Amino acid sequence: MITQVVLGKFSNQCSVLVREIVPITYENWKDVPEDSKEHVWKEMLRQFMYPENANIKKCRGHVMFVVGKALRNFMYKLDKEFLQKGRTPFLKYTFVENDYWEAFARQRQTPEPQAKSEQFIELAKRNQHHHHMGMTGYAGKKLGWRAEERAQAEAG
Repeated sequence: MITQVVLGKFSNQCSVLVREIVPITYENWKDVPEDSKEHVWKEMLRQFMYPENANIKKCRGHVMFVVGKALRNFMYKLDKEFLQKGRTPFLKYTFVENDYWEAFARQRQTPEPQAKSEQFIELAKRNQHHHHMGMTGYAGKKLGWRAEERAQAEAG
């Protein structure tokens, strides 16, 4: 259960940091400047302790993967909940700056992102088995499932 709590806090912190540090105007995580990525990494090092024998290069790579995913999810949420409904996110997300929001809106309303969105909507329709494990994935759920199995075995 401790692993699930740590993974949840870890992914939540990644989400918070990327929202506060990285502007929403980047199309792709690969486009984000290295200094912004380094800022995120240093903040994660400040907030989480890694074992002394940990491969720091792999740890940084994992943080960058989770942060990139969190940024993509956040931009999707902004698009779906605000942009497509003609609303602004400034009350809910006070850290989103007006200039970045306007640039984000312009980017999302060009033909390329709309075509890409349609392509992925069609692709998603083919998925018959949707997963609902959240950002922690299988590893975060495994311990909880084991506890449920033990409780069911005890109950008969």
